[in-house]
Amino acid sequence: MNSIIGYFRGRELKLLYLINQQYKCRVLDIIMQIITNLGSLPAVIAVPLILLLSDHPDYISLGQDMAVVLIISQMMVHTVKFMVYRERPFKVLEDIIANKPPTSKRSFPSGHTCAAFALALPICQVAPGIAPLALGIAALIGVSRVYLGAHYPSDVLAGAGIALAAFHIFL
Repeated sequence: MNSIIGYFRGRELKLLYLINQQYKCRVLDIIMQIITNLGSLPAVIAVPLILLLSDHPDYISLGQDMAVVLIISQMMVHTVKFMVYRERPFKVLEDIIANKPPTSKRSFPSGHTCAAFALALPICQVAPGIAPLALGIAALIGVSRVYLGAHYPSDVLAGAGIALAAFHIFL
């Protein structure tokens, strides 16, 4: 069992270093910081709030669905973060590059990624034509978290998985 865990841990670290260091450049540093901010608290609260304040019943319904999935999934994320204390990669690995490291110490799971998918999944349900765009942006937010040294790839997968679980359970 330890050899299986070691194998996956090694693969995860290779992917982490690939994303965090292989493609590093000044332009991507700026782009990834902008992308990661799309998964931040102000941004993810603004989207459902704007929809809830509209006059269109379909937009209001979408905003309600987003808010439910967002709230439930973030409660789940923070419960898991409390239970599983995993330090961020830039804290544990000396050679991980983190230009603007987060102040929170807990890495697992990724709250930004979870929030991005919590908004994307209801969009996919009501507007399947733009599902690739919504999921692509959510995935890019997850990649940005690894690029910026804030998360391991498994943190990002867990964050997306929690959003998916909340979406399927509550909608």
